[in-house]
Amino acid sequence: ILNNDTIVESSTLRELVTELDRNPPLAAVGGTLFWYDRPDTVQVAGGWCVSLWNGFSRRRAGNHARFDFISGACILVRLEVLDTVGLLDERYFLYSEEVDWCLRMRRWGLELGYAENARVWHKEGRSMRRQGDWWDYYSVRSSLLLVHKFRPARVPVALMWSIYRCVLPKIARGQWRRLRAVIRAYGDFLGAVSRGRSETPERGIPS
Repeated sequence: ILNNDTIVESSTLRELVTELDRNPPLAAVGGTLFWYDRPDTVQVAGGWCVSLWNGFSRRRAGNHARFDFISGACILVRLEVLDTVGLLDERYFLYSEEVDWCLRMRRWGLELGYAENARVWHKEGRSMRRQGDWWDYYSVRSSLLLVHKFRPARVPVALMWSIYRCVLPKIARGQWRRLRAVIRAYGDFLGAVSRGRSETPERGIPS
């Protein structure tokens, strides 16, 4: 899987395949992502960590530390893994879908790998502007879906954290359009939970 806002070095696919061939326990492998506008600066080395008490991702500590999921901007997955784990969960639509996928791989006892020399330059934010109302909606909704799916008892804590992090600053700044997007995300998420399944309908963002 490769984002459409990336530039790939010609040897990248070969490096990813080589890493999988060298390590049979690996279910999937990621490469080194660089910022497109800062081509010598690493954006992510393989993958990230995720906090399952709030559903948001964070950088891992050090290049050799274990990561929870591979960045979805560039990931190579063994075909046979799909028979075991299944495909990406399309209910997320945007954000957290690769987190969910990799956590499911780990639940099956599979491992994730990193091919350092598989180099990709990522124009992050070209498909959706960060810090906009659509970004607010999907990042909030997807993070809560992730917590509900993997740590349902922590949903109340995740909601309180989300209100502190995603609602109060927008009220303080008078960002009403973005605030409405977050409120819609809460409504769609809670509606899905009340129906007894971790999904939400695809609905538009209030203008």
